[in-house]
Amino acid sequence: MTEHARAAAWQGLPVISVAGLSAPSRARREEVGAALHVACRDMGFFYCVDHGVPAGLIAAVFAQSRAFFALPEAEKEALTRTVPPATGATNPCVTRRWNPARRRT
Repeated sequence: MTEHARAAAWQGLPVISVAGLSAPSRARREEVGAALHVACRDMGFFYCVDHGVPAGLIAAVFAQSRAFFALPEAEKEALTRTVPPATGATNPCVTRRWNPARRRT
């Protein structure tokens, strides 16, 4: 387990191996899917391991994240997106009020 995964587990964040998503066994894929569902429903977050993303790339992303959040607030705000994405996709949590009646169980 990586340093970040250990820290996530220590803080109570679910750590989920997604290697089983590509397993030939339907039961194994469903097991991973169920774990993802529970983590998203109950916690809202999870830490993904065994995904195949190279460690060097992960380290670079964390380094860029630390660099961004170390910037002065004014510099971060200058990077705020002011137009919708080119794909036309929207974030329903931002563009409409959340309606509990629409929630899937």
